[in-house]
Amino acid sequence: MNESAPFHKYNPYVALLDKYRDVAWAGPRLPENKGRWKVFFAGRMQREPARTILEIGSSNGAFLSALAASHPLSAFIGLDWKYKLVFKGCEKSEKLGNKNTAFLRARAQDCETIFSPGELDEIWLFFPDPWPKTAQQKHRLFQEPFLKSAAKLLKPGGHLHIKTDHPGYFQWMLAVMGMDFDDDAGARAILPLGEGKSRRNRQVLHRTLENKDLPQRSERACADFEVAARSYDFWPEEATLREHFKDDPPLFWGQTTLFEALFRKDQLPVFFLSLQRR
Repeated sequence: MNESAPFHKYNPYVALLDKYRDVAWAGPRLPENKGRWKVFFAGRMQREPARTILEIGSSNGAFLSALAASHPLSAFIGLDWKYKLVFKGCEKSEKLGNKNTAFLRARAQDCETIFSPGELDEIWLFFPDPWPKTAQQKHRLFQEPFLKSAAKLLKPGGHLHIKTDHPGYFQWMLAVMGMDFDDDAGARAILPLGEGKSRRNRQVLHRTLENKDLPQRSERACADFEVAARSYDFWPEEATLREHFKDDPPLFWGQTTLFEALFRKDQLPVFFLSLQRR
């Protein structure tokens, strides 16, 4: 993928990804489809896609590839930073025979070099790194620079869908959008510890609310987006949330990522926020 020789030496997936250069982009090739993603997918799908969806943090592509196989009329683009995960995503999608997927080895901050304004119908941000320590929170993606970029790349009426398992990060997201964390609705997010060193107990210890230094309301984000839906416990409320989207629910409805399946098994709440581009 036109990377330097030393990196090839230590990461074999740089070279392996060349096998999928027709559906995967990295490095200097990232801008190649800017402004022409619908044309690219129309050539592969033999029709223009009904939706063009970007998943930020697509991991090994299993979730994205399965959804693409179930929804062949929409186009799915997976973005991740690790070459190995991008390669695995291409591999899984190829095995399913998908013609409606593409993969990017990139950062979320690179999106404006890859897409043109209004080119995306939806952006999915599922379980982003919560950077839970106070000193780390400056690295959280959900801040005004990212939201400004997302608003630029989404078409009017397009959606940014977010899920997180971390109540503190959800509290942070609401603060950015000028909303308070509902203590009553969010009470079940503060879970009691059980006995022993189970996976669930380790996860409960990780999930805390922020006690200070919440961000200020972003006037720019609130001008660009309206809050279409929010939930403090997505899965029990999924049927009710459908009402917000009428006859056009998100394509991920009823499906879980790998980690989300574990959270459900451990009866841990999943928080959901959907923003609609004004």
